[in-house]
Amino acid sequence: MTQIPKAAKVRFLDTLARTGNLAVAYDVSGVSHHRLNVLRKDDPEFAELWDRAIEAGIDTLESEAIHRALEGIEEVVYYHGEQIGTVRRYSDGLLIFLLKALRPEKYGDNPKVKEDESVTRFLEEVARNSYGADAQQKADAAHPESLSPSSPPTPPPDAARRNP
Repeated sequence: MTQIPKAAKVRFLDTLARTGNLAVAYDVSGVSHHRLNVLRKDDPEFAELWDRAIEAGIDTLESEAIHRALEGIEEVVYYHGEQIGTVRRYSDGLLIFLLKALRPEKYGDNPKVKEDESVTRFLEEVARNSYGADAQQKADAAHPESLSPSSPPTPPPDAARRNP
């Protein structure tokens, strides 16, 4: 098994938990990434601590993203080389990213739209009233699964006038 001083392992795991950044954790530990990866493979206890540190680092990053999206960060404003104040900047990009990650069904790239029967009936009625029975029959032919055997589509009252 690879021998790494306990203090180096503690520095590595602590830095990984605080930053979520492996490169920084390797650097702070003073041990090569190769040796640490071999230790992870050979020592299940160290591997478990590594996984926990990764999760803690991700939690830290997530918390900071939420903070920047909702509370913003103060940025110094300069004018002619002199500090004249501060401005709070929010991150719309982080907010969008968080919403996509936390509610993908609503904010994701391909949101799932629930089919609502009342919306379907409304659209069918609009099609009948706006475009006549001919348009409805074409729509029904294209989507026969939406037809109900007990209630065949009925043309609007003025269909004869619109479709001579």
